[in-house]
Amino acid sequence: MIGLARKIITFAVLLGVVWLVEVLRTDPLTEAPFPGLVTLVLGFILLAGHIFARLLSPLGLPLITGYMLAGVIFGPQLLGFVSSEVKDSLYTINEIALGLIALGAGGELALSRLKPQLRAIGWVTLLQTGLVFCGTAAGVALFYIAAGALGLQPTHLAAGLTSFELVTAALILALVATANSPASTVAVIDEERARGPLATLGLGVTVLKDVVVIILMAVTLSVTANLMDPQESFAGTLVLAILFELAVSIGLGALLGGLLIAYLARINREVGLFLLVVVLLTIEAGSLIESQLRFHLHFLVVCVMAGFVVENVSERGDHLIRELKKSSLPVYVIFFTLTGVGVDLDAVALLWPLALGFAVWRALLLFASTWAGSRVAGEPPIIRRSGWTPFITQAGVSLGLAELVAASYPGLGTKIRTLVLAVVALNQLVGPVLFKWSLRGAGESGKADVNGA
Repeated sequence: MIGLARKIITFAVLLGVVWLVEVLRTDPLTEAPFPGLVTLVLGFILLAGHIFARLLSPLGLPLITGYMLAGVIFGPQLLGFVSSEVKDSLYTINEIALGLIALGAGGELALSRLKPQLRAIGWVTLLQTGLVFCGTAAGVALFYIAAGALGLQPTHLAAGLTSFELVTAALILALVATANSPASTVAVIDEERARGPLATLGLGVTVLKDVVVIILMAVTLSVTANLMDPQESFAGTLVLAILFELAVSIGLGALLGGLLIAYLARINREVGLFLLVVVLLTIEAGSLIESQLRFHLHFLVVCVMAGFVVENVSERGDHLIRELKKSSLPVYVIFFTLTGVGVDLDAVALLWPLALGFAVWRALLLFASTWAGSRVAGEPPIIRRSGWTPFITQAGVSLGLAELVAASYPGLGTKIRTLVLAVVALNQLVGPVLFKWSLRGAGESGKADVNGA
């Protein structure tokens, strides 16, 4: 009780400080921003997100769900303590946090642990990609056709679509439904200190699907561009370009992994700071390459591959993971609280019935495809029942795709973006909870402490 009271008092003091900053946000004479505002808000995010998540943890919620809820509550659409402008100013810090999470995800992909489940990872990835993509596209099209046959107006989102626009919307939403969030999967596994078949399957499939979705995105966007403009031809060069970018990203990730191995073997000082600098330089290098050479470096693929190489090519993998876990708390607080700040509550309020139906249909497809893949691979019943839960959460890839579509297809793309934001918001909040409960039900929580780091 004393600990809880201290957290509540500290939380109240933080709110008072930030409220004062809000009052003094700008100079009344010059309208200039309050000096140090971004730094102060970053400190508020770290402390308030952590305390808020701890206050909710007795309810059985994962910490990352608490971080995201804190971001929603203190974000621009509710209390407004963290404005959209400040969130944008913290973009690089958020990217660094994501890079460190991706590095840890690669480091967790030890082939010695993956080997017993490689068959399951392959089958689940294949069936999830195929069934979720095709099932979502068919479901969107059938929903629109059925609504029209019944004389219903299927919300303003789908009003007056041509047949080409309907197919385009169905394909893009199918691509969005196929994407997952490796960051959320890693965060829940770390929080639960989980080790076992369910954790391994979730992490392996999520990371592998990230690569598959990038390729699928190139094909889908090329097809939809042709549908929206019949003068366009199928851009096979786009697919080849994406494959080349992936190959280069994997190669650079392997080189980065070699650099990390050399540093850990020969210098091994201030490792946490070194990792932070490496991730920051990777971000800046990617931005420079894209602006100068018009070549997109897949940042997450680079970081995942670097961690994978350290884990599987050297004996420094456990050391890398230990160093990353030392800084995991502030990394997770920053990333997931800012994720919550970015949740579009207006989109959720406007489209929650449609978004809920979409999310439920996607969850059913995930369950069916994961159950089938696990069964083909001979996985035990607990994996067949719970193996779908790591894949509910969505984040970066889905949101990035939504922004790309909105920019590429004015009108239709904006409508699709609104629905995607609502669906992602629901999945972000529900997915980690389901995965945490599944890990505990499978008896995998806490096993990492027994079997190794």
